[in-house]
Amino acid sequence: MKNRMLFWVALFWVICVWGQVKTPDVSPKSVVNQTIGLTEVEVVYSRPSIKGRMIFGDLVPFDKIWRTGANAATTIEFSTDVTFGGIPVKEGKYALYSVPGKKLWKVLLYADHQIWGDPGNNYDPKKVVAEVTVTPQTISPKVETFRIGFDELKPNEGFLSIAWEQTLVQVLVGVNSHQVVLESIKKTMAGPTASDYHRAAAYYFEQNMDLDKAIEWVNKAAELNPKAYWVLKLKSEIQAAKNNFTDALKTANQALEAAQKAGNQGYVKMIEQNIALWKKKQ
Repeated sequence: MKNRMLFWVALFWVICVWGQVKTPDVSPKSVVNQTIGLTEVEVVYSRPSIKGRMIFGDLVPFDKIWRTGANAATTIEFSTDVTFGGIPVKEGKYALYSVPGKKLWKVLLYADHQIWGDPGNNYDPKKVVAEVTVTPQTISPKVETFRIGFDELKPNEGFLSIAWEQTLVQVLVGVNSHQVVLESIKKTMAGPTASDYHRAAAYYFEQNMDLDKAIEWVNKAAELNPKAYWVLKLKSEIQAAKNNFTDALKTANQALEAAQKAGNQGYVKMIEQNIALWKKKQ
């Protein structure tokens, strides 16, 4: 009886110890969070490594659907409506599948994102939200560990980049930041602060929109915060964009004096460069 009791105690101890054993995942999980314009994008995937193997056309067969990683299906989530390779896609979470090929790849967004791995025999073409055909690029040096990221980011777009071995595939993700910003400006201008005026003027200037409106807003920002050298710098740049270099130089010198007093050498250098450029254009 005693021996039997010791046996069960020992077995229980072994089970408990075994349940605590943890080992590293050979294809570790990775989460990529990227802001494109005003849209949040999250990619969750696993990262296998080459380890001396041939990847595309061997470990990952050509012309067959791939989970775009390892373990569970790779997922991608958008906080707003986007375009994926030019195709309109609603905000939400999707599985990110791909079909590697020798000359062309297909990259797919799939409605069912809770599948382990690829959909196999359960693949349903009706669940394909977007399918983009992409020409792969050959890159060097070789990418040992599979990588997904975002490149060439702009206020309204950025490239989703898929890289492994010596292959790079990119899909353009577009967002409608412009309309969101305009709506935000319209709403905020009902009771704006100096910062609101400055940000609105800066956006109009950067987008080369209504420069008269941009001047109006930056003047109000300067009235509310007359020592703000960053506001004066922006005002001078808008004036220069309107080819009013005389006023631009006058404002730039005011901005330079304020930046020097504040000890912001970065702004001092930028303003001095503007002054030198505009003097040549008078």
